[in-house]
Amino acid sequence: MFYKINDVMGHIVDVKKTDPKHLAGHIKGKPQEEPTPEGDFSQMFVKALTDVNNKQLESMALGQKMVTDPDSVNVHEVMITSAEANMGLSIAKAVIDRVIRGYREITSLR
Repeated sequence: MFYKINDVMGHIVDVKKTDPKHLAGHIKGKPQEEPTPEGDFSQMFVKALTDVNNKQLESMALGQKMVTDPDSVNVHEVMITSAEANMGLSIAKAVIDRVIRGYREITSLR
């Protein structure tokens, strides 16, 4: 593919988008500004743990519904929800372990 001299501006090539999700926010090489998180770390952490808890509760509810009324629940939904809840819990555990390890390292430096 060859570019015309008017299409190329230094190191930036103008890309035509057909879908707004393609190259979201990148217009002529200018990156989109990332949204800043609202609140502090503790608020974000509590929200993330609440989301993990909600996934666990949803997984338990689907499992109970599978036992009581098997025809109303798809087996795949139960397995996917269970896997999502398990993954969320594993990630939360890893983050908590890393935060505790970091805290211990900071307190051991005297």
